[in-house]
Amino acid sequence: RLLQSQSVDEAGTLASSRVLYIDIDIHHCDGVQQAFYSTDHVMTASFHRNSPGFFPATSGFVREKGEIDTAGFGYNLNVPLPTGIDDVTFIRMYRKMLFGLVNSFDPNFIVLCVGADGLEGDALVTGKLHSTDHSSTGEGWSLSPEGLAECVRITSSLCAGLSEEMICTRPIQEEKKENQPDETASDCSHPETKTTHDSRESLYQVGKRRKLLVLGGGGYTPTETSRANLLCTAAACEGARSGLLW
Repeated sequence: RLLQSQSVDEAGTLASSRVLYIDIDIHHCDGVQQAFYSTDHVMTASFHRNSPGFFPATSGFVREKGEIDTAGFGYNLNVPLPTGIDDVTFIRMYRKMLFGLVNSFDPNFIVLCVGADGLEGDALVTGKLHSTDHSSTGEGWSLSPEGLAECVRITSSLCAGLSEEMICTRPIQEEKKENQPDETASDCSHPETKTTHDSRESLYQVGKRRKLLVLGGGGYTPTETSRANLLCTAAACEGARSGLLW
């Protein structure tokens, strides 16, 4: 239905909608990739594991850039990530990919699929679940629910019209000295990024607004998956209305 809708471009004429689909489930989004492999109306980007024996073993390679000799060539991006990647590294890479694709593709809609199976110790990825068709090598990531939620917050803030500099502004923390470095916050890798009321009001008067749809994905440790889903929902609200939660 997103593709069937139309939007108004800068010239005031109706144009086909563009959808940016981002998948940060640890398993490659092979079905979505196949569905839109030959169209330039959907840009598909995936962060995932890609190694021998890791599901799915037949897709998710960097060389898969879209169907050759169709409009879709160049509109598919696969980013295989190594085992053990942590929140800070993941968020930095996600931020770079997100803002780069939005600046070049200029989507009307962003669909973000957030899988919780990249959390540290996920039961399926670590091999604690036995004899399944999706059994893996145990080469998982080391993400936290808070890290996934920060990706959602950044995306939601962008869709609300904020620029990268505004979303990743240095926090105002009275307990910290002004000359004390705070690399974590300036890199958008911590949720406690704060602004004053006046600056928060001004941030929402700039930039193009986009529609955001956040989807759930895999996750096989119930307690951690539930926590991730809750925090991601809260982060989507926080991004749309800064200061609402933290």
